[in-house]
Amino acid sequence: MAAASDAGDSVTLNTLGFEVEAGDVVKLVLQFLHEQGLSNTAGELQRETGVALNTVDNRDHFAADIRHGRWEAVLPVVSRMKLPPSLLISLYEQAVLPVVSRMKLPPSLLISLYEQ
Repeated sequence: MAAASDAGDSVTLNTLGFEVEAGDVVKLVLQFLHEQGLSNTAGELQRETGVALNTVDNRDHFAADIRHGRWEAVLPVVSRMKLPPSLLISLYEQAVLPVVSRMKLPPSLLISLYEQ
């Protein structure tokens, strides 16, 4: 028999004498869905539960993509994650500023874009 308790935002399932956080169960299902190529389903589950997996397939490859500015590979991965806004802003600045700096825009326009 399974019992569930709700302590605020956290639900704990007590099954067979051990407790499992509901968020951990959702993360396990999300991982399975991603491994099976069911990204849309995983995205919907993530949206409905508010639980994010925040993982990458290959950590070293992901870090290398960031270091070498391969934003076309990094940004789709990051878009699936639930990250603090300050971190997202820093990441997007790193991706966008080199492109904007090559555009030969007037300094006043660059300053106004940055301030927004």
